[in-house]
Amino acid sequence: MSGDEDLPSGRRRRRGRSPAPAPAPPLDNDDLLSDILLRLPPLPSSLPRASLVCKCWRRLVFAPAFVRSFRARHRAPAQRSPPRLLYPWRKPPLLHLHTGTA
Repeated sequence: MSGDEDLPSGRRRRRGRSPAPAPAPPLDNDDLLSDILLRLPPLPSSLPRASLVCKCWRRLVFAPAFVRSFRARHRAPAQRSPPRLLYPWRKPPLLHLHTGTA
């Protein structure tokens, strides 16, 4: 019985085996992950679904800075720039060449 040990209940326990290590997060680099998640479509289900992948993704998706960046990236183009003031503007007169007798 080189790798086994007898237990009082008659069962055997294996020696030398450790529990399986916890799986690594799907993506360790938060900056790269943030850039990828910012490119998700602006659907109501996109961010909640991404937050279910793991705790790391959930923490990133619900961070206030990420939410601001996501909203700014997916804002309509007309809303990206501040409103412009409209005022009447006249075009300068075009040059007219008159040919006449001198």
